[in-house]
Amino acid sequence: MTEFRMPTLGADMQFGTIVDWRVKPGDAVKRGDVVALVETEKGVIEVEIFEDGVIASIQVQPGKKVPVGTPLATLRANGATVEAPQVALVGFGKISESPWAANGMLGVKRIIVATLSADHRVSDGHRGGRFLIAIDRLLQEPGKL
Repeated sequence: MTEFRMPTLGADMQFGTIVDWRVKPGDAVKRGDVVALVETEKGVIEVEIFEDGVIASIQVQPGKKVPVGTPLATLRANGATVEAPQVALVGFGKISESPWAANGMLGVKRIIVATLSADHRVSDGHRGGRFLIAIDRLLQEPGKL
């Protein structure tokens, strides 16, 4: 699957607002087909798709303003019916105690090692990295889980 992203529709364009989708999930599209209307500071522009395929999902709904480069929809190859598995495994080690200094005081803190393994075929490195950062923050403050 590939992502169809908000294109740059002008040299100074930073954001665009989806006005209307001309396609829905399951629709076959060809390079050059108009798939959406996008409002910029200069007006409403028809947006064309850059490759052939089938719309798998719409990720940004009409009325939403998003930055250039934001994934708007996912596109799968024509005839593709099997998608890559979406798998993530989390493994936890045993809880151990470790010396810890905070606010000039020395104490013992319980720690645990967590390991995350994800299927790289369904997530680009940037999205995966953001996910790992979010997991790290939650593990640092387990009260927020």
